[in-house]
Amino acid sequence: MSDDLARVGVLVVGHAPLAGALHAAAAHVVGTRGAHVAVVDVEAAESPDAAQRRIATRLSELDAGHGVLVLVDIAGATPANAALAAADGLAGVACVAPASLAMLLRVYNYADATLTALVEIAVETGARHTVCLTPRETGEADR
Repeated sequence: MSDDLARVGVLVVGHAPLAGALHAAAAHVVGTRGAHVAVVDVEAAESPDAAQRRIATRLSELDAGHGVLVLVDIAGATPANAALAAADGLAGVACVAPASLAMLLRVYNYADATLTALVEIAVETGARHTVCLTPRETGEADR
């Protein structure tokens, strides 16, 4: 494990208070494991431009030359759009949605991975952890 690889930043962005809550829950369960993490909770009354500026500031603070993984709560919404606008033209920034607690747990556990590997881990975890936990009935009731 290289100290340089541990420098990939992780930015959690979402509708307030979700981003902060996801980070707090993940940090409670596994800690950050050396990940360099910041959170931007986009407030309901916040303008998209203001959110974009706050996200851009966090991106520059987190990027130590090894990239930043941005985990956003939902694609197409203001936090994600602001994150994409802030990342536009920046090398080494990857945005993944929708963020989940399972995704943060895995990303934090692999804090020493490269940005490319963290993107793969995040996307795979999101896909694998979207499941129906209860038995489904079949037949007319489902229609």
